Amino acid sequence: MLVKRVKYVEGDIFELRLDENGNIGYGRILKLDNPSIFVELFELHPSQDSKELATIREFNTLFSVWCTDNGLKNGVWNVIGNIPAIGEVTIPDFWTTDAFTDKILLVRGEERIEISKEQIGDLLAAGIYGHEAVRLTYIQQLVKKGLYHK
Repeated sequence: MLVKRVKYVEGDIFELRLDENGNIGYGRILKLDNPSIFVELFELHPSQDSKELATIREFNTLFSVWCTDNGLKNGVWNVIGNIPAIGEVTIPDFWTTDAFTDKILLVRGEERIEISKEQIGDLLAAGIYGHEAVRLTYIQQLVKKGLYHK
């Protein structure tokens, strides 16, 4: 598969297909650290109808995650416009497991803090997600909120 050169900038809004029924979700690029991007995915009822930027602007953030830019490069995610983020972008806490000790760690920026399994709560796993992992996590988070039904 030939990877095309796609230009994108912070604030770009993209749509991504969630399922074979054509339901669409939306996200925004918040930070660039090529080839990684930090994106937010919006809380909404997915539908087959494209949304206008003015409507997307009103959505709340469902979750944010670091991911590769392959969804954009491969045309799986389509940039539809740009809405600059207002203010400083805050990176949320994540969790991970220490490879040597199996201890569960809270990842807060560069800091790592040992926590219990119960303290993970709704935190997402640390790492750089691929576009398919972003799609699956998006669906999972929408289901938790009662916004998406398989």
